[in-house]
Amino acid sequence: MKQSEKYEMDHVYQIKEVRDGIWHIDEGGLASAYIVRGDDRGLVIDTGTGVSSLKGLVEQYLTVPYDVVLTHGHVDHAGGISQFEQVYINNRDIEMADGVTLKNREDYISSMYQVKSTLIKPDQIIPELRTDAKPEYLPVQSGDVFRLGGRELEVAECPGHTLGSICLIDRADRIIFTGDSMNDLELICAPAENRMGLLRQWYESANKILSGCGETELCCGGHTVFAPEKAKEIIECGKKVLNHEIEMERMKIHIFIGNFAKYKNSCITVDEVLERI
Repeated sequence: MKQSEKYEMDHVYQIKEVRDGIWHIDEGGLASAYIVRGDDRGLVIDTGTGVSSLKGLVEQYLTVPYDVVLTHGHVDHAGGISQFEQVYINNRDIEMADGVTLKNREDYISSMYQVKSTLIKPDQIIPELRTDAKPEYLPVQSGDVFRLGGRELEVAECPGHTLGSICLIDRADRIIFTGDSMNDLELICAPAENRMGLLRQWYESANKILSGCGETELCCGGHTVFAPEKAKEIIECGKKVLNHEIEMERMKIHIFIGNFAKYKNSCITVDEVLERI
């Protein structure tokens, strides 16, 4: 039996090696997580919504000690944190991650099921994960580095999607783990009196991260793996909104209804409150 087949029976995880020692985990269309293996340590990036045993899956691939880090505190990335004793996260998102409940997770799964983005239903959350238990939080900030032995991942803060959103940069392999800071859909969700000011903060951070990494070859996002050209597109969309080159229009996008700006195949919203489908 291949490693990727061991969890096939629960119809939750699909796992694919995207680079030597780097695996993309698709949580049934709900969210993405990643396993990164170095010579001495491993790193788990995000924990998904917490439907099945991510920890059990991780430990099939990692025989070395490992850490867990969250790109941000939203339910679909922090929902599985109860499986781990310690989780790294930016200070500004600790309260958000700590506030994730079983009901939040069930509601998110229901919304995703309704728009046919997943076949998973809330009742598929396994019994041991039907809990609001939380780990110990360990803070990370820009400049921190996860040294895994033969592989290093540098933390870069990218506030906007949430105030504590981070990216992780693997310069040697030319990979950026973007979380939801650069993706097909950029929701500027963090609370702010000046929404356009927050958009500008996100644009400057995301642009600096992408342009400062040389010839990036791969972006490992919060919901899919994508080419750097897609990251450039969403950043350009933000720039055009800031320069008043495109206007917001009311649209139904993914599981949301709100005012979005669209550039090519990327959308941005700065609405603080969106209707959920």
